[in-house]
Amino acid sequence: MTNKESDCQNVDITAFSDDIFVWNYNSTATSGDGVEFYAKAYGWNTDSQSGGYKVAGSTMPNYWQGNPAKINYVYTNVTSTDAKLCNGSYPSCSAGTSTSSYNSSSSSSADSSSCCPCLTLEDCLGSIRISGNYLVYLQSKGVDENGKKINYCKTSTSNTENLQTYNYIQVSSGNKLEKITIIPIK
Repeated sequence: MTNKESDCQNVDITAFSDDIFVWNYNSTATSGDGVEFYAKAYGWNTDSQSGGYKVAGSTMPNYWQGNPAKINYVYTNVTSTDAKLCNGSYPSCSAGTSTSSYNSSSSSSADSSSCCPCLTLEDCLGSIRISGNYLVYLQSKGVDENGKKINYCKTSTSNTENLQTYNYIQVSSGNKLEKITIIPIK
């Protein structure tokens, strides 16, 4: 990204879609409250019992970029089985650990073979809530039906209630969510 709000960039690739927007480079706090990511579909509903992660608009620089594998969900005021596992010191289940020994009806902590099923945004990206004017860009890498490596992209300027319907960004589909970018827009 360049440092000038008025710059346009030529893209020398075959593109199947585009997004046209005005970057709110100089006063990003005026774009809104920020963007929230949730481990489950419709994660902002109080009964969803979902972990979340917020990028606040007031603290966002000119744009925000994160590695989903390094962004941990927060399970504040969440009492679900996921929260019990994810608020402890359990590793991500994507590391190959099993949750089979965890008794979800028990109020005690899980044993050492337990893991957190949705520790990071890479593990589970269920929904995105956009509070204001932001362009959210998700980039994943995968393999197409012919075994060819391919990049997938999804952009949005409004809430995405159920990302489980987008196989190209789900780890369970063999794809890897690699990058998230938030751009404040006007």
